[in-house]
Amino acid sequence: MEDYNYNEDEVNEGVVTSDSIKEINGLKKRIKRMEIINILSLIMLIVLIGMNFHIVDDSGSSVEVSREEQSFPEFINSSTIKTIGSNVQEAYNSRDMERLYNILGEYTQTLVSLDEFNDQMAGLEILGTMDKTSYSYKEFLGKKEGGDWYVLHYISKYSNGNGTMSVTLRVIEDNWEIIGFNMNVDKLENFN
Repeated sequence: MEDYNYNEDEVNEGVVTSDSIKEINGLKKRIKRMEIINILSLIMLIVLIGMNFHIVDDSGSSVEVSREEQSFPEFINSSTIKTIGSNVQEAYNSRDMERLYNILGEYTQTLVSLDEFNDQMAGLEILGTMDKTSYSYKEFLGKKEGGDWYVLHYISKYSNGNGTMSVTLRVIEDNWEIIGFNMNVDKLENFN
């Protein structure tokens, strides 16, 4: 969306006022924020639909597990969690979508092609750069397809506002892979 350049006659005749121009530009910013939220939601939806996701154990029974009920694998320690956050942050800040795509594990790359990923990530620049990120907590989603699924939650500071980042992991035995990530700014503050 581009800003409309109003000619001087329209402004002088009262057709367009400076207040209405500000209001229109403000609405355009809100629309861009909603587009970003839709894109990020679409990415997670594609991954979840592709997995036919629902929380079940390997026998097919429903599972309700809270963060406290499932221990986190010992080999994913605080250093690993920090490295995961840093790697996603660096790839995101590089604006190299192929690098960001390559952080995703084989499971997700099987479901989502690089071209589909690029389409889904269009417009992500509205968040700005991710200046800082810090691990907050983990969440156990359940067992699916022979693995344990977790979400790592981070608080993040973007150049256009404070927000969050979450990274979904799939753990099988002593191996893990990133299934997806979600980035969000609570309120755009510095958007131009």
